[in-house]
Amino acid sequence: RYFALSLIQPDDYIEVDLYVDGQSLVATKVTRESGTRAEVEGFVQALNVGGDPRLISILNIKIDIGTAAPPNLWDRLEVEGTYADGILKATSIEAEDDD
Repeated sequence: RYFALSLIQPDDYIEVDLYVDGQSLVATKVTRESGTRAEVEGFVQALNVGGDPRLISILNIKIDIGTAAPPNLWDRLEVEGTYADGILKATSIEAEDDD
C-alpha cells in the first residue's frame, strides 16, 4: 500500500531499501511497519562507540551487540533486534558477503 512520506512520524518503524551513489544514499523502497522490531544492514563504521565496547555503529545507528564477538571495522553485517532510546539492541547478527 502506498503512503506519503509526510505521514512518517517520529518513532514510526520504517524499512528502507537503498544503495550508495557516490556520497549519497538513494532509497529504492520505503515500507512502514509497527512495533519496535528493527533491522539494519551495512558496514561497521565505528567500534567502541562512546567508549563502550558493546556499542558499534552502522549507517550512524548505534547498535548494542551485547556479548557477541566484536566485529572488525568495515565488516558488512545484518543486525536484527529491538530499537529503543536511540540504540538497536541486537538479537541476531550475521556477517554478509560483499557481493
